[in-house]
Amino acid sequence: MTGNLWRLPGPASWLSAVLGDFDDGAFLVLRLPRTWSGSELFEAFREARASAWLELAEVSGDRQVAEELCDLAFGASTAEDALERLRSDGTVPWLRVTGPLDTEQLGALAEGHARLESTPAAPVVVEHVGPLTAPKLSASPTLRVHSLYGVLTTLDTQVLLREMVPGLSMSRREEVAELAVHDLGLAVDLARLEPASHDGYVNACVERAHALGLGDTAPSLPNASQTPVREPGAMDLQWQAGAVDLFNGQLVVHPGVAEDREVNRRLWRGQIRALLPFFDEMRLALLDEMHRRGLYPVPSRGDAVELIDLLRALEASRDNQVLTEAARQLTRARNELAHLRLVDEGRREQLREALRRARLPDLAGL
Repeated sequence: MTGNLWRLPGPASWLSAVLGDFDDGAFLVLRLPRTWSGSELFEAFREARASAWLELAEVSGDRQVAEELCDLAFGASTAEDALERLRSDGTVPWLRVTGPLDTEQLGALAEGHARLESTPAAPVVVEHVGPLTAPKLSASPTLRVHSLYGVLTTLDTQVLLREMVPGLSMSRREEVAELAVHDLGLAVDLARLEPASHDGYVNACVERAHALGLGDTAPSLPNASQTPVREPGAMDLQWQAGAVDLFNGQLVVHPGVAEDREVNRRLWRGQIRALLPFFDEMRLALLDEMHRRGLYPVPSRGDAVELIDLLRALEASRDNQVLTEAARQLTRARNELAHLRLVDEGRREQLREALRRARLPDLAGL
């Protein structure tokens, strides 16, 4: 992934809570899903707490957290001895664990940390991407577990895309954010697809799912009343793999393993959010242009002049073929969305050209 993800609204709020526990001297376990691997959490932390002496150690393969801790303390004989030495030196150990995390050993370390008589506080950080060897960590007075679960919303994706792909149209941003949901790396890839197409989106999502090792089958989701809110809970394995997450407060499946119907529904929701307001702005702009030309269409029903009314009035007047074509393309695209069909890139390009020729303002929405 690229960009400073920890400055996005949701992740920044999560990081702020983590920093509060860090300042209190907690034993922190920061759990990230696989989609956030390489997100530079350590660098963001070091920037936020520049005065802290953070010492990073990678824990992978057959190595144990306690072994790395002893190595950081220059060969301490026990984990508790290592914690005491590091505290005395003013060093904060940052242990990055990739793979399964031994919860029994971690619990023992947290208990040893709680026994430290430390002034000032002596925080310890374990950054973890991978599964737990047991569902629960043992309770300890200083242990704080923060899972990056349920943190992201559409706003985060929108902010990231504005930074990373600044020329992207509003409707493309909306459909990409709706489709990619919790996978920000995928969102950037989708936004950079040229030319954009439904099949291109689907292929990119499937490739990303394979890269994450998700397979081809979507995980079954619990009903709304059983959806975990604060921690992944029973969905932990699927969450840490990147297959599911809470996005906009709703448990969602990664688009690379979602059903075709769900993929189309997400794209349609994104288009509805951006294109319907855009179509209405174009309707008003077209109506103003018609008034300047002495054409005053009347509503066929209700009290609002709709796009179809504009099209019929222009066709009847035969006054301006350029405006007529703009009204025709707007009406067709609006009808596509109204009947739960996507406005594909071909239709969008026809609409762009028609509006450009009609000299209607602000095409950024497309």
